[in-house]
Amino acid sequence: MAISFLAELRRRNVVKVGITYVVAAWLLIQMVTTVLPTFNAPPWIAQSVTFLLILALPFVLLFAWAFEITPEGLKKTSDVALEASIAPRTGQRLTYLIVALLVVAVGLVSVDLFRVGVQVPQASNAAPAAQPAEAGPVQPPTARAANDAQVLPNSVAVIPLANLSPRQEDAYFAAGIHDEILSQLGKLKNLSVIARTSVMQYAGTTKTIQEIGRELGVKTVLEGSVRYADGRVLVTAQLVDAATNVNLWNDSYERELSNVFAIQADIAMNVANAMRAEFTPAEQRSIERTPTASLDAYDRYLIATNRIGKPPLRGPGSAIEAVDAALALDPDFVKALVLKANIHGALSQQASAAAYAADDEQMLTAALRAAQLEPGAPETQALLAAVRGRRGEWAAAETAFRQTNGAAASARLYRTHLFSVGRLEQAQEVSAVARRTDPLEPVTRGFYLLGFAMVGDTERAEQEYVRGVDAFGGNWPLGTWFVTMARVRLDRALSPDEVLPGMAPNSAQNWVPQYLQSKGAGLARLREFAADQSLGIDHLSVIALWSAYFGGPDLSLEAIERATRRNAQNAFLLWLPAMRDVRQLPRFKAFVKEVGLVDYWRQYGWPTLCKPVGAGDFACT
Repeated sequence: MAISFLAELRRRNVVKVGITYVVAAWLLIQMVTTVLPTFNAPPWIAQSVTFLLILALPFVLLFAWAFEITPEGLKKTSDVALEASIAPRTGQRLTYLIVALLVVAVGLVSVDLFRVGVQVPQASNAAPAAQPAEAGPVQPPTARAANDAQVLPNSVAVIPLANLSPRQEDAYFAAGIHDEILSQLGKLKNLSVIARTSVMQYAGTTKTIQEIGRELGVKTVLEGSVRYADGRVLVTAQLVDAATNVNLWNDSYERELSNVFAIQADIAMNVANAMRAEFTPAEQRSIERTPTASLDAYDRYLIATNRIGKPPLRGPGSAIEAVDAALALDPDFVKALVLKANIHGALSQQASAAAYAADDEQMLTAALRAAQLEPGAPETQALLAAVRGRRGEWAAAETAFRQTNGAAASARLYRTHLFSVGRLEQAQEVSAVARRTDPLEPVTRGFYLLGFAMVGDTERAEQEYVRGVDAFGGNWPLGTWFVTMARVRLDRALSPDEVLPGMAPNSAQNWVPQYLQSKGAGLARLREFAADQSLGIDHLSVIALWSAYFGGPDLSLEAIERATRRNAQNAFLLWLPAMRDVRQLPRFKAFVKEVGLVDYWRQYGWPTLCKPVGAGDFACT
């Protein structure tokens, strides 16, 4: 019975019809999912087509069983005599059709695999200098200078949106919308989003999408424009495949200002869908959540983001004034709280001792409130962790960082924490992640260089310095400082041309070369310099480095202690190769116990250069 049934299936060509239908349906689905996004069709159309094609398969098989094609037309199979059946001839034609369809399908798969596997060649010409935003359009660094690795999977670069607003003073709005789209996309863990500091290099650029994609190492580029006038917003956006220049998705939104949050959320979710990036319901809810009910507060928040880094740093016209105005209108505006904490953190680095304490307290208060309002958000947890780390609350910082679940927002901050506590290998691993998503950010590149210096790999540090100088057109103060740290070792003599100018004005480092042949005189000069109790962190770092080199580990440790009291994360200086003798001082052990590092190590693991000795002691190399 079973044998005759299978034979009848073959005779009626049911199997061949099924194969033909499956291959043809698959090809149709590929065509639909490729073509429809170009015409801005909603995703449900492709999903519906796929569902209907799957649903129709059983009916196609039943039809092939019940009916047969004859010279007189379609007839029921039961009405066709065996000797009159042309089923064998039909089966042969179906075989030819199946082979043809399979050839097409294999071709499509081969092309797709080739596109995924191909590596975009990297340019090798030198990069022009990066300019400040107010200097006008610039040409960003080249591919070799920006990103040397392969293309990031599921990656997108959101280049600055063109401002089409009739009033030039409304340019901040376009910049703010750009920042918010970046922020929303950054909430999706399965997307690799190039950070703002790197994509801002492409404001007003004439480079092509393919050039931008190649230089930043991304699969896709999102571009668009914003027009803001008379309470209405017009936003256009398109997502482009950086390798093929194919438009993957595009849309335009003309809405009342009150709908601006929905626009940003819709763009983020459409980008994720176009890139077929999976996201959790929690991530989607986070993106679609309205950040504030006050449009006036949001407007002042956008003004604050546009003022960051621009004078004045305090008072009327400053970023902190604008963000405080936003919080006066909505005290629970989490994005504004995060921004306020970050601004005060930056201001504290340049503040006097008295002003530092006030900035530090404002930073902590804002961070705590943001984390209280959105305890599950990686952004607020990463911020709180960084603040805890600055204050030397090492275990609390580690706990908060781990609650971010490896979100991209925490990589840059966690890297600094790991360097501070001496976990050098882990710090360099996180630095590499941060560098991939922010390749044109000077601090990120600087800490990546520093990681090689910390583990004594001077050659790799020098190579990264050359790449960074290339990327930033020779203007990389942090890089020159960190490569000098890599060069300063107790087991080799330095030549004057290896000592690069210091970051701080009138820095001790600028007159160090004249003392390289007379270390005693150099150390005496450093002690005079260190007597000034108002010195900032930059000056103290210079004193710490060169005191160690000139043979004054006690003065070096004193400078590190002073810098660490201002910001505990300056403890990273303890782990430089030049600090070998510093780590042998009895005061060193007392200091790391005093600031809580030993308790942290016992809970989370010992640092690269230290290990426990017996039940209650430890030793560092």
